[in-house]
Amino acid sequence: MIRKIFLFDQKLTEILEIKDNKIINRLKNVLRLKPGERIFFLNNFEEEAEYEILDNKKWILKRVGYKIRELKPQRKINLFISLIRKEKFELIIEKGTELGVYSFYPLITERSSLKIKKIPERWKQIIGSALEVTNWKNTPLIYQPINLKDLFQKFPSTNFYTGDKNGEKIKINYLPQEVNLIIGPEGGFSERELKILKEKTKFISLGDLNLRTETAVLVFLSLLNFG
Repeated sequence: MIRKIFLFDQKLTEILEIKDNKIINRLKNVLRLKPGERIFFLNNFEEEAEYEILDNKKWILKRVGYKIRELKPQRKINLFISLIRKEKFELIIEKGTELGVYSFYPLITERSSLKIKKIPERWKQIIGSALEVTNWKNTPLIYQPINLKDLFQKFPSTNFYTGDKNGEKIKINYLPQEVNLIIGPEGGFSERELKILKEKTKFISLGDLNLRTETAVLVFLSLLNFG
């Protein structure tokens, strides 16, 4: 596998100086790169470039190859996912990025098990790390948490689909190019929330399977982008 490192908000200029201590640690102590050796960098501006190490003390590198990433997933998927337990939510961010999610919207629901007011910086880093093993053009955005009750006031789109066992079995070829996918918490949506969702969204199902939230998310995403 080609060695790649994601750089947030840093343009891939002809001469690149790395100042982030975490990146320096990877270059120095994990990859153990020396002058003359090469490494790929990518960023959230759709850029990817190959660099040669000039100085492994100040970590100055020279660009020797450059491209704009072009690979796009089959669909533009906006994932509205209830705040489940931290380790499972982070797994969804990582694998969702690898499977081509366009954007993440953490949902505050009545049965959410994770309580946060602000997106942790770590979650952005998880997205960057996941992109290091893919060729996707887009860097997914992850937005601040939103209450389910406020969702449809902010997003009037009609392309909302709720993953639910009791919904209509998913028919990939009939779904639009942009899909707003809603996935509930481990305990399911409350009756009040289900009433709102039935009015505003279409329910789609994976059949008679009983799946954990994180598993259901990954199956839906796989079908939508690779089915």
